[in-house]
Amino acid sequence: MVDSILEYFQTLLLYGQKFLTKRFQAGIQAYIFLKIGLFFFAFGSVGFLGALFIFLHKISGGDLLLSSLGVGGASFSLSIFFLWLAASFLKIKDRS
Repeated sequence: MVDSILEYFQTLLLYGQKFLTKRFQAGIQAYIFLKIGLFFFAFGSVGFLGALFIFLHKISGGDLLLSSLGVGGASFSLSIFFLWLAASFLKIKDRS
């Protein structure tokens, strides 16, 4: 009787260890994919802001200050939008 109870708990521990190992591996993979995605997102953002700068530079007649302010404003508004989006996902729900 004691032997079967001990084997039962050992089996439960093995299943738990297997489950946690799979979850840990999935978490590491998700973290790596997130880092890769953010890396390419950063390059895309820099490319977008560079293209916007060149576009504003051409339509403003070569004025560097105006095109820099336009790109700065676009960057600021995009950062505010994404911070608002992140804050809306992290909002603490009411526990009523």
